[in-house]
Amino acid sequence: MVYGTNIDQGVIFLNNLIEVEKLLVPEMLDLLELRYDILSNIFTNEPIGRRVLSINLKMGERIIRKEVDRLKECRLVKIEPSGMILTEEGIEVVKKAEDIIHNIRGLSRLECELREKLNLEKVIIVPGDSEKDNLVKEQLGLAAGQYLKEILKDNCRIAITGGTTVKKVVDNTPIIANHKNVNVLPARGGIGKNVNIQANTLTAALAEKLRASYSLLHLDDNISNETLNIMMKEKQIRRVTENYDKLDILLFGIGKAEEMAERRGLTQEKIVKIKEAGAFGEAFGYYFDDKGNIVYSSTTVGIKINQIRNIKHRIAVSAGKSKARAIASVLKFNSGIVLITDEAAARELLSIL
Repeated sequence: MVYGTNIDQGVIFLNNLIEVEKLLVPEMLDLLELRYDILSNIFTNEPIGRRVLSINLKMGERIIRKEVDRLKECRLVKIEPSGMILTEEGIEVVKKAEDIIHNIRGLSRLECELREKLNLEKVIIVPGDSEKDNLVKEQLGLAAGQYLKEILKDNCRIAITGGTTVKKVVDNTPIIANHKNVNVLPARGGIGKNVNIQANTLTAALAEKLRASYSLLHLDDNISNETLNIMMKEKQIRRVTENYDKLDILLFGIGKAEEMAERRGLTQEKIVKIKEAGAFGEAFGYYFDDKGNIVYSSTTVGIKINQIRNIKHRIAVSAGKSKARAIASVLKFNSGIVLITDEAAARELLSIL
């Protein structure tokens, strides 16, 4: 799937065709979306049983059984003892249908509108709402992993933040073993008690996927200024931070300001200060208001705002309708970022803008 492309003559033709079909045979588009959702869900979760598929898609088992039987007749689905999987033809159909579904739902146009309004390099929108459907989170990770694969080159230096969304990206990034001298770094120190989503853990996991080398920052987030100044002199810490000026790719998540302040263990006094300053979003330890101004920053070892501006590929991955204001606030601080998000966040973003 090539999300985020410009609207060219081919897309205009497809949009016109879809509009005509909506008027003449609307039931055909409904059926197309239904069967695409079934195939896509099987593809993401295979092998999968009918009952689980029914729960995932919030459809009755009777409808699922009928449609799966039809897809099996078309040789797109194969039923094995462990569950349903897609045939090679089924996989091919899913890939070809993605662009059509993207246009049926008006997402190509939405990508263009958001790119222009926020002055972004690229916008990639995954259909659905990640806050209501866990499958959308997987699709978000797949889209980001595919984009990372497209831009990766020899001698790349990559930095990533932590978080549940970035973990989805790492989990869904394919194994890429054809690039030499790739190095992965954590964009900041540790945060919170969940080791599985910390930048260090995800750095090591992504490096394994890319068959790359990596370095780690064994340092807690939100430390005192005195401790920070001492730690910055350590050779192992400097070995990581000195590479921030040479980064080619930065992959990061965006959080809601108040939630992230609490997660980082800030005092209640500081949390109140952040709220009063009008902060909506947080990224890399910086808190942004609705105009993209930094209103507060955590004391941390990690990438600095002036270093971020010089990185060629800056990829923000964040989704969910409730995060729209947070996403807007962070993206306004700098132009040329690539945004990978879901349909719910994108539509809310557009209404805010």
